[in-house]
Amino acid sequence: DIEVLQEFQKSNIDILALSETKKKGNGSERIQNTIHFWSGVKKEDRAKAGVGILMKKKFERLIIDWEPINERLLKLILKVFGREIAIFAVYAPTDDSKVNEKEEFMEMLKEQIGKVRANQEIIIAGDLNGRVGTRIDDNTVGRFGEDVNN
Repeated sequence: DIEVLQEFQKSNIDILALSETKKKGNGSERIQNTIHFWSGVKKEDRAKAGVGILMKKKFERLIIDWEPINERLLKLILKVFGREIAIFAVYAPTDDSKVNEKEEFMEMLKEQIGKVRANQEIIIAGDLNGRVGTRIDDNTVGRFGEDVNN
């Protein structure tokens, strides 16, 4: 989406995890001064879910590998200052989703985290579709959370 790209380029953000992209297939592309990695549904399926990572092109030299796992998980491995970092872009099913869909997502995420080497740092970014409630005295979310926890 061109608007997302424009906002990203104006921001002071170097790497951005995207969720609910609805982009089909998987791949990478260079757009202006960015690199976009994505993982979505099969090309013949109806567009849904989809994850991506958008990063500034100047960090391309840091990329070791990337893996499109499925339409809800994508892994990018970078080497920064001699340390390897595994970044997972995630888009979890909503609470309204079927129980087995939520369980499959969590099992896949656990499995992928288990494959990360001991010397690698892990970052999980994106939309985990969590609901946290609202509490005025809570410094993390405070009054900006949702009223319900289903």
